[in-house]
Amino acid sequence: MKSPGYNSLLTVSPGHEEGLGKNNLNNLLGALAAEKLVSDALASDSDNITRRFRLETGMTPAAACEILKEIRTQEGDVKELKWLGIRYIGHRVIEEVTTMYSTGKSSSVRLAQITRQPDGSHKVDFGSYIRKTSHPWNDIVDGNVETCLVRVMISKSAYHNGVFRDDTKWCAYKISSPDMDTTLHAYAEIGSEEEIRIRDILATDARSPRVTLQIRRNETLLPKQFKISQVIARDWIHDDVSIESAGR
Repeated sequence: MKSPGYNSLLTVSPGHEEGLGKNNLNNLLGALAAEKLVSDALASDSDNITRRFRLETGMTPAAACEILKEIRTQEGDVKELKWLGIRYIGHRVIEEVTTMYSTGKSSSVRLAQITRQPDGSHKVDFGSYIRKTSHPWNDIVDGNVETCLVRVMISKSAYHNGVFRDDTKWCAYKISSPDMDTTLHAYAEIGSEEEIRIRDILATDARSPRVTLQIRRNETLLPKQFKISQVIARDWIHDDVSIESAGR
């Protein structure tokens, strides 16, 4: 599994600097507490996992614990945790901690994103941590899925081919994930809501262009080509707040 190379950062979306005001800064955990929260979250069982992880609707505690067990089986034990700092996206302050797994000569990195919940508690976003997709990557890459939700890294591309050959109409991107060994090609129509949102994301989150997308394909597209049908979130946290601020 490839390391996505997460960097320490402090990112503030333009026009939202007030989000890093005194009140929000006072509510931060800080390095030691954030690292402990993540360590405790990874040690959770099905009886207490929701105390430290925010699970998406439909994800049961038992299923979440089984996924964490599979990650440990495949990637090894967590050898190091490192607090990266904070990001401010839309209306949310996110604290980030990397977890470094190691087994034999192989190592991998995952990103724990911590947000403050409405009840005042702090939790790690589970879907973001496991880089959840709506379908297995093998099925997505092989074109066996028409519509899917993916958490990916995104960057501009110059690959215009097939139905997307007209570079005056389509904006081309490369999308990738640490969970697959290839790069996919994704497209948004120039001037569309999706293209405008991605343009903003690439302009403001240049060091960590993570995005949650809904992508589609059909028989008219070349292999590994997808049309971006919706920008779900401007990072990997998917909830009502991220949907509201996806284009901000």
